[in-house]
Amino acid sequence: MEELAASQERNRLARELHDTMAHSISGATVQLQGVQTLLGVDPDAAKAELKDARKQLKMGLAESRRAIATLRASPIEELGLRSALEKAARQLGERNQIDVQTALSLPVNLTHSQEQAVYRILTSAFNNIERHAAATKVLVKLEKEQSNLCFSVMDDGVGFDGQQGFSNGRYGLIGMKERAELINAKLEINSKIGIGTTVRLCLSEQS
Repeated sequence: MEELAASQERNRLARELHDTMAHSISGATVQLQGVQTLLGVDPDAAKAELKDARKQLKMGLAESRRAIATLRASPIEELGLRSALEKAARQLGERNQIDVQTALSLPVNLTHSQEQAVYRILTSAFNNIERHAAATKVLVKLEKEQSNLCFSVMDDGVGFDGQQGFSNGRYGLIGMKERAELINAKLEINSKIGIGTTVRLCLSEQS
């Protein structure tokens, strides 16, 4: 079972890395095609498109490097779940000039597998905010509801069609859902275009 879980996790991470690269490269390809079209008629516009394409590729490279670093690192083992999440949230804010607030002070009693899944799901939510949300404020919090622990990530960004997000695979939502199912957790993703997104993950503590 451990080998199967490890194999499934590798497949999810590989898929997410592929999606990151594919999104960045496809966007830059479209922009470069625009550069080719504009070169003969509007050199200034062509230069602007080329600048945007370079920015897109740089962002994709930075995201890929962060994903690879995440694969290699063990932030939970080094810092513990709370500190690892707080560090990831702080880095999200610093990289994107976003006001990120955390409220994660409640004690938790989770298994190693649960901690890993929680960390991966919430950092996937952070990645989505960075890549798609254009948010200015983010709140990451932990609440207790009876015997459950509920983690949530809320942003004030552009939002998206929740059903479309699962079908087109752009937001890594399938991997988040799979990780939640592995630990028998309930994952809710509520988003509307123009309003923002809330990712909420609830799971039972260990007795």
